[in-house]
Amino acid sequence: RYFRLDDDMAIIYSRINTDPVMDDLIHRFRGLRLIRQQPWECLISYMASSCKSIPNIKDSISNMCRQYGDDLGRDFSFPTAEVLARTTENRLRETKLGFRSANILEVARKVDSGEFDLGAPFELEYEEARELLMGMRGIGPKIADCVLLFAYDKMEAFPVDTHILSVMEEHYGSFIEGAKSKRGEVISEFARSYFGQYAGYAQQYLFNSRISDNDLLTHSADCTITK
Repeated sequence: RYFRLDDDMAIIYSRINTDPVMDDLIHRFRGLRLIRQQPWECLISYMASSCKSIPNIKDSISNMCRQYGDDLGRDFSFPTAEVLARTTENRLRETKLGFRSANILEVARKVDSGEFDLGAPFELEYEEARELLMGMRGIGPKIADCVLLFAYDKMEAFPVDTHILSVMEEHYGSFIEGAKSKRGEVISEFARSYFGQYAGYAQQYLFNSRISDNDLLTHSADCTITK
C-alpha cells in the first residue's frame, strides 16, 4: 500500500497526458508513483516542514522521534499523539521545531482528545476535507493539500510550493487567470480543473522536472500563511 502499487498507471497517464509538456514528462519519468503515508505521521511531518530546508526537516523529525518515540534498536518510532499531547511547547522546541512546536502540540492534543478524528478526511470530499484540515492552527493550503494527497487518497489535490509555482508559470501561466496575491490558490484550482481527478500525479511529474539532487539538499519548504 505504501508504494501505491495498486494504482492503475495506464489510466492515470491517459487522464493527465493533456499536452506536450506532460507527454514529455510521462516518458521521462515513467513509473514515478505517489506514496501512501499514515495520516498522523504525514500530518505532523508536513507541519514540521513549514519554512525549513530538507536537512533541517530531517533533523527536527529525527530529534522528535528520538525524544518521544519508542526505541526500536537501530532507530526510533514516530511519536504517538498521546505522547506528544502530554509534553510542553518548551520541551518540544528542544527538537528544533521552533514556532511549529505550538501548532504541533495543539494538533496532537486535538487528536488525542478525539476532538479531531484522523479518519474523518477519508469520508469527506476533497474540498470539505481540505477545509477541515485548514481549520486547525498551523495548516495552510499547501500543507493541507500535501496531507490529503499523500495520506488521504485525494489524488486531485495539487500542492503548490516554489518549484510548482515556477514550473506552472513557465508552462501554463498564460492560461491561468486570477489575483497575483493568491497565485498559489489560483494555480492549484486551475490544475485541478485542467488535470482532473489525478492532478496530484501531474504535480509530482512537474515537481520532479524542476528539482535536482542538489536542490533537494538546499530546498527550503515554502512558507504558507496559516491560522
